[in-house]
Amino acid sequence: MKPKKSLGQNFLVDNSIISEFLKVAGISKEDSVLEVGAGSGNITKELARKTKKVIAVEYDKDLLPTLTSNLSHLNNVEVLNENVLFLPKFPSDKRLKDVNKVVGAIPYQITSPLIHKMIYDNWPESSFIVQKEVAEKICGKAGDASYLSNFVSFFYKAEMGKIIPPKAFSPAPLVFSAIIKLTPVNPRKDIEIRKFSGFLHLGFSNPRKMLNKVLDKDLLISLGISPSLRPQDLTLEEWLKLYENKNPPGERISQSGIADKD
Repeated sequence: MKPKKSLGQNFLVDNSIISEFLKVAGISKEDSVLEVGAGSGNITKELARKTKKVIAVEYDKDLLPTLTSNLSHLNNVEVLNENVLFLPKFPSDKRLKDVNKVVGAIPYQITSPLIHKMIYDNWPESSFIVQKEVAEKICGKAGDASYLSNFVSFFYKAEMGKIIPPKAFSPAPLVFSAIIKLTPVNPRKDIEIRKFSGFLHLGFSNPRKMLNKVLDKDLLISLGISPSLRPQDLTLEEWLKLYENKNPPGERISQSGIADKD
């Protein structure tokens, strides 16, 4: 089956990388795993060997004959021909009620939407293979942070693992990939997720400019934050301080990141 460029299909074929990936993911016989983008089943087969159960999601119906054939000898794999971005939340989907880990080599174009779904739907510990540049954005720290690294780190501890060369995939992509692991942390319950996301988008709307070009200079000074810093220089704790002071009760941040009064 020829991979579809329109769906970003690059199948991981290097067995040593698959082994390293599942090692980073901490897969064991006690786990029930959701796999995002099963493809032709190269990762799925190893997951089935090492776990209690695998729910393999594959959106491309044309891949199903190959996928089901490759997995036909396994009795602990369930294949779902669905778009993972539209799966119901775990608690409301009986098929996913026992899932305690998520893995997948992610098509590059759905990485950001998938990470946001993961956050909004409160997914468990997850390990993904993504484009190296995106992995760096997700795992960036103060000094090299991004909107995505700050938003993710409020909900998950993000760790970047092995860099993967293009030749590990078929067909080979034009870029390097990397393994990331996202482990849930306990976020503050008083922060509204979508409002905080909108505020961060506003803060990073001009990432190369100093903060005082986007946020009030006096507010920055009052919180002990230099107005000459750039968005990537701030810690998550500093963004939370700014959010709390910029967002008093009754003020709402729209999806565009513009503050409006209720």
